[in-house]
Amino acid sequence: MNALAAAPLFDALAAFHRDHPHSELEPVEENYDQPVARVRSGSLDVALVGLAGDPPERLTTQVITNDRLIALTPPGSELAHRGRTALADLFEYSVLSLPVGTGIRNVLDQACAALNIDPAVALVATSPDTVAGLARRGPWVAVLGASMADAYPDLAAVPIDGAEIPALLALVWPERTSPALTVFLRHCREAFRGTR
Repeated sequence: MNALAAAPLFDALAAFHRDHPHSELEPVEENYDQPVARVRSGSLDVALVGLAGDPPERLTTQVITNDRLIALTPPGSELAHRGRTALADLFEYSVLSLPVGTGIRNVLDQACAALNIDPAVALVATSPDTVAGLARRGPWVAVLGASMADAYPDLAAVPIDGAEIPALLALVWPERTSPALTVFLRHCREAFRGTR
């Protein structure tokens, strides 16, 4: 989870706990498919997930960010001097990405599939900070969402042409909610206001 998502979610959890100190909260971190399936089955009340394109069917969704993919690279690199890259040309470099099952990676894989490109990802890391940290040091180019670029001002953000599927960060929950979930969602809406 990146700082853009973590801080407001932590604020919402804290506000809910202050209002309802006897309610049980159990934050869980999992890849995309697992929390969506668990919300559908009722074993999770709400999930913050990364999505590729459209929100999941039969769930209520609040989109937090709607991003395009970008490449992050040191400012002196050849790619930074180009100023933008086509998706097919991106793989001339050693690409770093988040794991399969995350929203950003799903967008990358789907965009590559639409153009019949083999997404040869050289290295996978589980957090955006790790992906960006590695891009600072090596021959790698990080692929993340555009809203994350401000968190890494020492890296050049290079737009990727041909990756048109949006990467969404969204809260998802069932259409019917409990009173406690309704209150928690109100805190989430307040905490995430202005993060788009």
